[in-house]
Amino acid sequence: MTENGSDGKGLNMTKAQVYQYYAVARDRISRYAIYATHCMKLGGPNKGVAIDFCKTNLRNRKGEATEYLVVGFIDRQTGRSRAYVVPNIKPHTVCLFISKTV
Repeated sequence: MTENGSDGKGLNMTKAQVYQYYAVARDRISRYAIYATHCMKLGGPNKGVAIDFCKTNLRNRKGEATEYLVVGFIDRQTGRSRAYVVPNIKPHTVCLFISKTV
């Protein structure tokens, strides 16, 4: 196999081209996941959804602590769940995520 990936049987692609295709595919898959999440909301008529939020403190490689606020949703009937990292736990912000999810 040569440096550019050609061994006579496959495509002639450089490493940069492979990374570029990977980045495009990852972007499209993540965009699809976001739009699919908006379509499939949790709960419904006479169905319960549990909502909770927590604060996590994580340290990065430098040892600095960073605080993250997470809001989680669990559909009681199907067991599906979803979580979001939110900027704050104000009622207005939480209501936006509730309307987005439930």
